[in-house]
Amino acid sequence: MALIIYLTTTPHGSTIPLTGIVTGNDVIVSPQVAGRMIQLSVDEGSEVHKGDLIAELDPAELMATRDSAAANIRALQAKVTLRAKHAKLDGRSNRGFPTPGGGDSNRNPRAAGAGPGQPVA
Repeated sequence: MALIIYLTTTPHGSTIPLTGIVTGNDVIVSPQVAGRMIQLSVDEGSEVHKGDLIAELDPAELMATRDSAAANIRALQAKVTLRAKHAKLDGRSNRGFPTPGGGDSNRNPRAAGAGPGQPVA
């Protein structure tokens, strides 16, 4: 009797149902730069290897960021050049910049080291 119940309730076929835990290596992947993703080349859970293309970022957004940074650099370089030209024309190397004494030695003789009661040159 027990054999008949076993044979009728046990599934027949080439697959054997098993229970257990599947382990694997999960790795969090993140881009080096922020941007809008235009293509995802793999699905979640796909196996990937070093050097595989996972996703593609929108190059237009990245180029706009690069161009903006380059424009900021050029503007700051122009300011530095202009400031250096003005300092050279005025014969003052530190015009507008504070000196270690806390003032501008070209405008305030006391900042250049002349203390109270000392003659100013």
